Order: sequence, then structure tokens, then C-alpha cells
Amino acid sequence: MVVSKVERKVTKIGNSLGITLPTEVLNYLQADQGDELTFKLENNGSVSIKKCKI
Repeated sequence: MVVSKVERKVTKIGNSLGITLPTEVLNYLQADQGDELTFKLENNGSVSIKKCKI
């Protein structure tokens, strides 16, 4: 179920590619600067993001 949908473009950051995370996503994850996030690659082509538990 999709509650909210946000989109971002992949941009060049130095010699790398990256995306920024919108404030609403960071608030939903309860993540702040310096927190670690885990990315899980799903078989259906999607990626889930979770805040690492300390």
C-alpha cells in the first residue's frame, strides 16, 4: 500500500551519483544527520530503506 509518493532525480555528486532524501521521508524513518540506513534490494526491482537500530 502506498501512503505517499515522492520522486527524486539521480544527480552527480563529485565523481559519484546520488539522490537526496526529502524531509518527509527522513521524518517518517525518524532519521537524522549521521544516522545509518539499510537498503534492501527486492526481487521485484524495488528497494526498501530502513533506519539501522542501535
